[in-house]
Amino acid sequence: IGAQKNRELLLERLSYRDALTGCFNRLAFNERLSTLTGNIDPSIIYISFDVNCLKLINDYYGHHVGDELIMGSAECLSKCLAKYGKVYRIGGDEFVALMRGTKEDLNQVLHDIELYRKKYNGTTRFE
Repeated sequence: IGAQKNRELLLERLSYRDALTGCFNRLAFNERLSTLTGNIDPSIIYISFDVNCLKLINDYYGHHVGDELIMGSAECLSKCLAKYGKVYRIGGDEFVALMRGTKEDLNQVLHDIELYRKKYNGTTRFE
């Protein structure tokens, strides 16, 4: 029974996570949104992100470089939003976050993202 339960947990985890980034996926995002329908909570903040020029990077440098950029972006977003909410990869270069916080919290997250973006060089792993 233990092995069966572990397999079920693994399958459930895989169904809600993006394989490349480890972020939650579109299915997890849609399910989370369905729990918010009709519940207006002013402390929930929705943020949308996309990776600029991903197609050009893939075409010019190769998909392995584009994948590294996506993984670096996901890592940055996940680290910056960890104490506030969750990051979801909902498309090739599209991410959204649902966070709970104040306007000041949002400003701090955006500031942190900008700092990490400036440090990123293709091999930097954010701390």
